[in-house]
Amino acid sequence: MRLLVTSPFLDRKVGDYVTNPAEQASILASGRAAFVLLVPDAEPAPASAPKEPAPVDKPEA
Repeated sequence: MRLLVTSPFLDRKVGDYVTNPAEQASILASGRAAFVLLVPDAEPAPASAPKEPAPVDKPEA
């Protein structure tokens, strides 16, 4: 799990991801859990992310 910071907190800015479990626990234990979002590691890519072109199969001559 990653923790997405949605409100400035100590040295973290909005949009930062916290992956260190000890730091995540510290933030959650601080009582400011309403200002963070837990994000699964296998998060699907956002729809606005650039997509790689699909490989093209070329017929053999």
